[in-house]
Amino acid sequence: MIAIFRNVLMLVFRGVLEPALQISRPFCSERYRWKRCRFTPAGHILRAREIHMSISASRFFFWSLRCLLVAGSLLPLTVSAQSWYLGASAGQSSINASPADIETGFLLDDGFTASGTTLEKQDRAGKAYAGYRFNRFLAAEAGYVDLGEARFNTTIVAAPPGTTPSPPFPIHATATARGAFLNAIVHWPVTQGFSLFAKAGAFRSDAKFTEVIQGTDITRVSRTELQTDVNYGAGLQWVLTGMVGARLEWERFRNIGRGIGGREGIDIDLVSAGLMLQF
Repeated sequence: MIAIFRNVLMLVFRGVLEPALQISRPFCSERYRWKRCRFTPAGHILRAREIHMSISASRFFFWSLRCLLVAGSLLPLTVSAQSWYLGASAGQSSINASPADIETGFLLDDGFTASGTTLEKQDRAGKAYAGYRFNRFLAAEAGYVDLGEARFNTTIVAAPPGTTPSPPFPIHATATARGAFLNAIVHWPVTQGFSLFAKAGAFRSDAKFTEVIQGTDITRVSRTELQTDVNYGAGLQWVLTGMVGARLEWERFRNIGRGIGGREGIDIDLVSAGLMLQF
């Protein structure tokens, strides 16, 4: 994008300013010192007062302007090579689980036989982050992500003796996850303003799981777990202007909720898009 902007500036110069200068030379040569001519914005030559400016001075002006245009178009590259940035993204989260996994979990954890399980595994999610880009290839980033909520409904059709209430009984459950992350990022520049990247780091998750027996006031399970595990991802990043960028990425957060109900934890995927502001 920056290269295109620079090329447009050069085309404007070559297509407008330089032809105007060429047109002026028969009328305004160094010999006559521009005695009877000047330029309007449209490039027309009009009779006016004597302007004591030599053609060498005009050439200096146009070449100076050209240098400034090139320098201005290159400035964002210098800023983006090493800079702080802030960002925010929104998207959709999805847990890596199925109704069969939930029914197997009930059987292993409690000896319950569950049937007719329905799972809402996707939800809205979002994150905010800050980072520092050391150079074109390396960056470090920290932030906070809310991975939304997953929900399921099932019916316990068989349970060990003494279970209260006696089966069959319906269960509604919710699971939420959020937390802070710290990542290292490696960029692969494709063009001046566009790059691919991969990231990996640590995620400190705060997961909450609740099971309620429907039709009663009984909360069967309500647990919260704090733990640290890995997260990683990959994506695309590009510069929209000198300070504003955009990002599209996929991330995976590993083993969320490990230990709740004796389970090993569930991976959560996040696909998001957002904007960044460089300083």
